[in-house]
Amino acid sequence: MAQYNYSVAYDFDMQNTDRIREKELEQKKLIKQKKQEKLARKLQVKNAVKIIAVVAFAAVVAMGLLYREVQVFEGEKKIAQLEKELKLIETQTYQKMYDMEKNTDLKQIEDYAMNTLGMIKLDKSQVVNMTIEQDDYVEKNLDDTKVLKKASDFIETAFENLVGIFASK
Repeated sequence: MAQYNYSVAYDFDMQNTDRIREKELEQKKLIKQKKQEKLARKLQVKNAVKIIAVVAFAAVVAMGLLYREVQVFEGEKKIAQLEKELKLIETQTYQKMYDMEKNTDLKQIEDYAMNTLGMIKLDKSQVVNMTIEQDDYVEKNLDDTKVLKKASDFIETAFENLVGIFASK
C-alpha cells in the first residue's frame, strides 16, 4: 500500500477496520436490542398468564359460591314446602280428632260394652268408697333388672326406627 505523508485518509485498511468495528458495534446493539425485546415479550406473556390465572381462579371461586347459594336456596325452598305440608297434615289431624270426638257417643260405647262384651253396670251396693291417709306423692320402686330391660328395649326400638328410616330412602 502506498503511504502519502502518513495520512490515514488514504489508508484503506484503517477505514475498513473502522467500518468493521462499526458493524460489529451495530450487530452487538442489534443483538442486545433483540434480547431486550425478547425479554420484554417474555415478561408480557408471563404477566398475561398471571392475569388469566387470576381471572380463572376468581371464576372458579365465583362458581363455587354461586353453587353453594343455589344449594342453600333449594334447601330453603324444600324446607318451606315441607313446613307447608306439615301444617296441612296438622290441620287434617286436628280435624280428624275433632270429628272423632264429635262422633264418639258414650251411649254407643255403653251399648257395645253391654251387648257385645257382656259387661254390666255396677249398682250402688257394689261401689266401695275408700279414704286413704297419705301425703300427696307417689313412690315407685323399680328393681335394676326392669330398668336395664326398659333401657335396652328403648335402644333396640330406636335402632330399628333408624334402620327403617334409612332403608326406606
